[in-house]
Amino acid sequence: MCIRDRVSTQSTGRKMAQDNWRWCKDCSVLFYAGTTKGRCPGTGEPHNFEGSGNYSLVQSGGDQENWRWCKNCQVLHFEPSKGHCLITGDSDHSLEGSGNYHLTVTKGSTATTGTQSGWKWCKKCTGLWFSPAGGNRCSFGGKHVEEGSGDYVLDVS
Repeated sequence: MCIRDRVSTQSTGRKMAQDNWRWCKDCSVLFYAGTTKGRCPGTGEPHNFEGSGNYSLVQSGGDQENWRWCKNCQVLHFEPSKGHCLITGDSDHSLEGSGNYHLTVTKGSTATTGTQSGWKWCKKCTGLWFSPAGGNRCSFGGKHVEEGSGDYVLDVS
């Protein structure tokens, strides 16, 4: 079954979005919680979304496309640089079953009501992670690296 078949959508007032994306409090990545919870590089256990909002992603209309869901670790990652999946070891993230998600870059403005800025791309694992939070643990080892990343903003409820 692919994630596109499990889309639970909501209207954000401007476009249809897929919800049930969550922040892991132990490693700070964004993962899809609608299937399994994957595995957290911080604990080796399933991702922990205690305290997480419910994030929504769109498949059109954002500033940057080619963000994908990895069916193995459940993490949202940037596809042109395949990164590192914790579940498969040294292998790249999987693209199988993923939609093409579009993210918005803040471009120097602050987040508005119903959104959250501070999300970054990790140049090591290629995952999206929340930089203001603690628990910064990369699946490629050590901490996430934001060098070269924009500041992404996500819809959250």
